[in-house]
Parts: sequence; structure tokens; C-alpha cells
Amino acid sequence: MAESLLSERAVLVIDNLLVGGEVALPEGADRACSDEAIDSARALNPQLLDSESWLGSVLPIGDGVGFAARL
Repeated sequence: MAESLLSERAVLVIDNLLVGGEVALPEGADRACSDEAIDSARALNPQLLDSESWLGSVLPIGDGVGFAARL
């Protein structure tokens, strides 16, 4: 949703992309975060990394920080 509001030379910084490591847990595992938070992070991470419009990375700092620069 934010992409359309950003300039051509935008940089994205997104916090909590690894949701405390819970994005890596198998389906049905006990989790502290909501299913919606986990599903959203699981959907956003590959979009960020595989995008043709952004050069992105997920840094394993804290709960995961996404960093991307528009190409």
C-alpha cells in the first residue's frame, strides 16, 4: 500500500519481518503472534526479495528488518 506513495528514489525500512523467528515455524506450531501477522510477513518477505522494482534484503536483526531501495 505504501509503494504508490513513495518517490522514485525511495528507500523502505520495514520492522518485524521475521516476527521473532515465528515465520520459520511450521504450520500448527505454538506461536505468540497472530496468524494474520505471520501470514502477512510470509507474503511480504518474498515480494520484497523477488521484486523487479526493489533491491531488498531481510536482515536478521531483532525481529527482522527489511531494507529495500527502489531500482
